[in-house]
Amino acid sequence: MRFKYVCIVALLALFSSCSSIEILNSWKSESMSDMKSKNILAIARTNDNAARRTFENELVEALQSEGFKASSSYKMFSILDPKQKISPEKADSLKVMFREKGYDAIVLTVVKEVQEFTKSVVSNDNDFYAGAYYYPRYYRGFYGYYNHPSSYIPYNYNSTNKEITTYTSANYVLETVVYDLEKSKEEQLVGIVTSKIKEPDNIEKTSKSYVKKIISRLK
Repeated sequence: MRFKYVCIVALLALFSSCSSIEILNSWKSESMSDMKSKNILAIARTNDNAARRTFENELVEALQSEGFKASSSYKMFSILDPKQKISPEKADSLKVMFREKGYDAIVLTVVKEVQEFTKSVVSNDNDFYAGAYYYPRYYRGFYGYYNHPSSYIPYNYNSTNKEITTYTSANYVLETVVYDLEKSKEEQLVGIVTSKIKEPDNIEKTSKSYVKKIISRLK
């Protein structure tokens, strides 16, 4: 499977049993504690509305459980193009809209990087390594061990049925940033968490796990 989407939906569509979420770095200002008095708008910048609703709802629920007042942006913006450049005029209209709706803080999540790579899965593998069964035997003397075939040739048998399947997978680097819109431009950033999600495959499980991780760093 090849992953082509550089947005939240691509991130949330690929969670596997061995996937994990790693916090790469995080920072928060002392004023982060003031965010509980704010009306927060949660935004997942993606044009896939289903994935966006799932992610934003998980984030809002987690924020509310920690005592924050938060709402999902999809209820305000029905369509959101993550690649659309915002003009100064559009930015000004957003500011007016936020004020009219009563929002004075933003939690924005974006995909910063997609790291594609190739993996191979081996099936019908009959390779056999005896290892411990030969301790100490030929391991006793260096020259005997060094000269033994299994010290330089893979020790296996009946590998004729081995099947190797190669496919492309991906890890995703996400960034969640928190802004206090009531502060000056230089002081609006009050928190940021950068994370890597390895080979996600289930939208709901990935959303819950990711949100849990970032909230632990921001609260």
